Amino acid sequence: MTGKSILLLYPHNFTDVRLGVNQRFAGIIRYLNESGFAVDLLAMSNFKSKWPAETIKKGLPGIRNLYLYDHSAGLKSAFIRNLTSFDFTANRNLLEKKITSLPDYSFSGLRKMFNRIVAAHSYGFILISYIQWAKLLDGFDHPGIRKVLTIEDSLSASLIEQFGNDRLQAAFLEEETRRIMLFDHVVCISLEEMELFSQKAQGPGFHYVPVFLDPNPRPVGTKPEYDILFAGSDHPSNQRGIRWFFDRVFPLLSPDLKILCVGSIVRFVPDKVNVVKIGFTDDLHALYHKARLTINPLLDGTGMKVKLIESLAHGVPVVTTTAGLSGIKPELKHHFIVGNQPSEFAAAIERLISDNELYLDYSENLNRIFNEHFTTEVAARTLDTIFTG
Repeated sequence: MTGKSILLLYPHNFTDVRLGVNQRFAGIIRYLNESGFAVDLLAMSNFKSKWPAETIKKGLPGIRNLYLYDHSAGLKSAFIRNLTSFDFTANRNLLEKKITSLPDYSFSGLRKMFNRIVAAHSYGFILISYIQWAKLLDGFDHPGIRKVLTIEDSLSASLIEQFGNDRLQAAFLEEETRRIMLFDHVVCISLEEMELFSQKAQGPGFHYVPVFLDPNPRPVGTKPEYDILFAGSDHPSNQRGIRWFFDRVFPLLSPDLKILCVGSIVRFVPDKVNVVKIGFTDDLHALYHKARLTINPLLDGTGMKVKLIESLAHGVPVVTTTAGLSGIKPELKHHFIVGNQPSEFAAAIERLISDNELYLDYSENLNRIFNEHFTTEVAARTLDTIFTG
């Protein structure tokens, strides 16, 4: 193995705190830095994240070299080269329902850039964070480099859930499995998905590393200003969940409860007298500290919900649906207060607000679960088996 250097392919600007998955990736970068790695990053411009000129000029924390590929140029080039077979709408933003194949973003221009970067450095590892870019490793001929994939959620399951084309499920899963087998190690955020793919993809080593964060409990003496917090992006699963909450649960709650919604999801939150909406904040920690409890009213979705672990990291108890617990080990799920029907969800919120003893017991239990399963220290033990083992 050649030295402690690594090339990461991650499409987003991981310093943008508005996207929950960025916190997980920033944690992986901190782990690699603390383990002595020189870290290079290949990311995408004109994809989803903004890349302010000042950010590029100053550089990113923990990153030795930043490389940006113009994703939109890759789309246009591929579309022009093959008008008949390239599914432009499917690969653009996954907004259309005419999805007939798993998106593949390993465009020829990106492949050339990727190969030039690899040839110019002596990497010990390459880590690719999404299966859409996995085919960059087709024909990859560098046996000394260990190849690592992180699966935030199953792309095939997400597309089937989002667009409902069940007849393509087997084909999508087969293609996703084929791409997974291009790697030496696969890091899964969800236990269910690790169990699924470890049975189908023979060869790679599979590792369960759930969302992990450093603890950031409420400062002593700080009193909550809001009864309920929901923090999230405008991801379709969040949209469906928050619509369900306000349409079905909210009418059952006391009108005296103060609710805070944070993130791009606020565009889908109705205007209510007792609801405060904050689209962007530089200090999400402070807002968690202002909340008595959080809600995770998701009805679907794959992977693990970052907002759930964020709540635990801040010492704030959460009321969730069963779907909101995806990715969590089965033996831990019964520790959470769950409501799948509107009346159950509303009653759970009211109980936690009114019963201080229940609130303190539940908070203490979730704090123990967080410390035993979701801290950076716990995650590092598994990551060490890949990067230092």
